[in-house]
Amino acid sequence: MLFPGQSLIEYSGLLLGTWMGNLVIMIYLVQWYTIIPILLRQFTDLVNIIPLPETPIKSIILLMVLLIT
Repeated sequence: MLFPGQSLIEYSGLLLGTWMGNLVIMIYLVQWYTIIPILLRQFTDLVNIIPLPETPIKSIILLMVLLIT
């Protein structure tokens, strides 16, 4: 609410300075890029076990990635 119209990436540099703001953003992005595959695999296992047991895992992953993007 203090920075309307700005994203986390834009106002982190204002709050923390250039170097610390970039460091915080890099840690944030790395954290998301490590969590997304874990969540995708858990979702795939759930879908493969309960509603669609005969469906190949690669097709479920492909469908979910297409839906996300």
